[in-house]
Amino acid sequence: MGNAAKGVVSVEVEGEKLDLCLDMNAICEIEDLYAMDIQTFMKLIDQGAKTERLSLKDLRALLWASMLRSDPKATLVSAGNVAQALGSDLVEVIGKLIAESGLFDAPDDGAAAVGNGKKAKPKAKPAA
Repeated sequence: MGNAAKGVVSVEVEGEKLDLCLDMNAICEIEDLYAMDIQTFMKLIDQGAKTERLSLKDLRALLWASMLRSDPKATLVSAGNVAQALGSDLVEVIGKLIAESGLFDAPDDGAAAVGNGKKAKPKAKPAA
C-alpha cells in the first residue's frame, strides 16, 4: 500500500489511484492552517487516539496536506470527499502516512500512531 522509501501511501478512491505523502511541505501547510508547530498538532492527534476521540477536522487536515504533493489544487473540501470515500479505512491510512513519513517517532510499545493506542489483535481464522 505504500512506498516507505519515499513516504508515499497509495490508496484507491472511487476507482482512481491517489498518492498521499506527509512530507515537509505538507507539515508546513498543517502548521500554517492550525497556527501551531507540528509537535503540538501531533499531540492533539495522539491524545485523540488514546481517548478514542479523534477529530475528523484534524484527520481531514492531515489528509489534505498529504494530497498536495500529487494534487496541488486539493482543498479541504476535496480532502473531506476523499475521507468520506475511505470511510472506516481513513484512520488506517492516516496511521500509515504518519508511520511512513519517517518524521515522527513510533510509539515505544509499537502501537499504531493513530487508533486506540492498542496493538491490533490478529483476526480469527474461519473454521475449516
